[in-house]
Amino acid sequence: GLWRGNTVNVLRMIPNKGVLHATNDLYKDIARNLALTVPAFAAFGLGAQHFLSGSLAGMTSVAATYPLDLVRTRMAGRLATSSTVSAGLVQSTWMATVSNVVSKEGICGLYRGVMPTLVGAIPYEGIKFYAYAKIKEVLPHHADGSQDLHWKLVAGASAATIAHVLTYPMDTLRRRMQLQGVGGSAAIYKSTLDCFATMCKTEGAISLYRGLTATCIRGVPNTGIQFAVYEGLKTLMMLA
Repeated sequence: GLWRGNTVNVLRMIPNKGVLHATNDLYKDIARNLALTVPAFAAFGLGAQHFLSGSLAGMTSVAATYPLDLVRTRMAGRLATSSTVSAGLVQSTWMATVSNVVSKEGICGLYRGVMPTLVGAIPYEGIKFYAYAKIKEVLPHHADGSQDLHWKLVAGASAATIAHVLTYPMDTLRRRMQLQGVGGSAAIYKSTLDCFATMCKTEGAISLYRGLTATCIRGVPNTGIQFAVYEGLKTLMMLA
């Protein structure tokens, strides 16, 4: 039960993080070239370029893999027992979950909650990549400018912590919007804004940070490893 939805999560993570890091490099190159030709853009500094490229990369990865994210959330958010499966309230496989969502909510149901996810990707990925670049600068380097992978892991984990704390409420709203309508139940919230207002009114503003500790325990080392592995693979590919 603790690994429920993990298969689809793995299927989602491979293209999601691949697209994220690859397009971040692409957008960084575009931003760098733009800074050389547009003085007004260059005036914002290198930090703004990191933030912009990270934000655009985050939105690109979300757009490419969002249906898998919704299916993972649906599977992890409902308890699968013989009674709930037989009643059609929850599906036992990710393919059955996709089929159920499409049959009851239409193709658009696979994109329920996509707007808060897209909007949330702007500050989260922007802050994460910006913080990663800045933290890397202050960590130890070798004389030739290279840096050990464990310092990149530290930089990635630290950047993830900052980004999670600053943007977590948007993640809460995303999950609430994804989970409503499960099993054909009536939608509780009319929009993301309505979800935000309702939660603050009925549960208090602190509810927007519910689950932050667990998210950091999972996400912080996860992101640190992502950056370290990606940077390490890039180095190996350049040497090959």
